[in-house]
Amino acid sequence: MGVCDGKTRDTVGLAQRLPEVRGLIEAGLGYREAGEEARAHARQSLRGVIETVRARCPDVTSHAGYGWKRPITTFTIDIFFDAFPDGKIVHLIRDGRDCMLSRLDARMSALHDPLNHHVVFGNRGRGEYRGLPLNSETVERFRNEIEMWHWVTVVTFAMRGRTHPDRYLEVRYEDLCRRPTDTLGRIFAFLDMPYRGSARAWVGANASTDGIGKWGGREGELA
Repeated sequence: MGVCDGKTRDTVGLAQRLPEVRGLIEAGLGYREAGEEARAHARQSLRGVIETVRARCPDVTSHAGYGWKRPITTFTIDIFFDAFPDGKIVHLIRDGRDCMLSRLDARMSALHDPLNHHVVFGNRGRGEYRGLPLNSETVERFRNEIEMWHWVTVVTFAMRGRTHPDRYLEVRYEDLCRRPTDTLGRIFAFLDMPYRGSARAWVGANASTDGIGKWGGREGELA
């Protein structure tokens, strides 16, 4: 948790633009295949970044705290499990079609970066798509397809957590919206946290299903 970055609503100290965070993502992509020295360095780096963020965490009574929620963070999952032996992960999965729709006004302008090739396609060296050069024109033409590739790559990678069933919990976004009190009860129990009546009441009164199935009827925009 930490102070919010206004643009991404993520913790400032975990912004992707930071060299140490970029290094962690790159290390996470190859963590299982790396040697022990490299793995130890990645663990130390993640602990260092997290401790720095924690030290700067705002007073919760005067400032909301924000976490690290961007899809790209899932590529550090293997490092996390080793760096924090008691740590747990809640993996929130939303229908990929709605995720795609939420990005219709976005632009994937940084696919010239090999790191982004990897996190989108699972292949760092990819230089083409549908037989065309992976340049701005190709990205614009097939952007929605490429966004879906990104969703598949990220979700599949994060599902590595299934090898730690006592420390990894998958939650469907749609369940959280439709059955918020029960779903959050499962999350709180998994995290060994008290689920107070005031929290139940607030969730029940504020949860919404408006974000579910928004892609329906707009298939042409997703094609």
